Amino acid sequence: MANEDLSVFNPGVTTLIADSPLGPFRAAPRNRRLLVGNASYFMRFIDTPHGVLVNHHSWEIDSSEIGGMDSSTAQMAPLKSAIWDEEGTLRLMWWEGNERAKGRPLRIELDEAAGEVNPRFLKTTL
Repeated sequence: MANEDLSVFNPGVTTLIADSPLGPFRAAPRNRRLLVGNASYFMRFIDTPHGVLVNHHSWEIDSSEIGGMDSSTAQMAPLKSAIWDEEGTLRLMWWEGNERAKGRPLRIELDEAAGEVNPRFLKTTL
């Protein structure tokens, strides 16, 4: 996404809005840049009994790598609650369910039924 004068490229995730699901789409007037920089991407929204939750992935910045990304260190960031304020502005907020992840380490096991197919599914229930 370029800034207002289109002279500087700033990677990130931009919120687009429309009056119809078919568009036309335009940048949200407030808080349109949810994730700014080249260290986070791949946002996904899911409607749960706890509200709409958002996840995204982040990685370590390594200036010696092409694009500044060390792809071997991608990590899932803590979940966030998607909140729309009284003006309809989307905000990402800390989800209290993340507090349960602060306990002991949890061993993750892959489902063997999937074999070598990608993506692999988790056997461990979180």
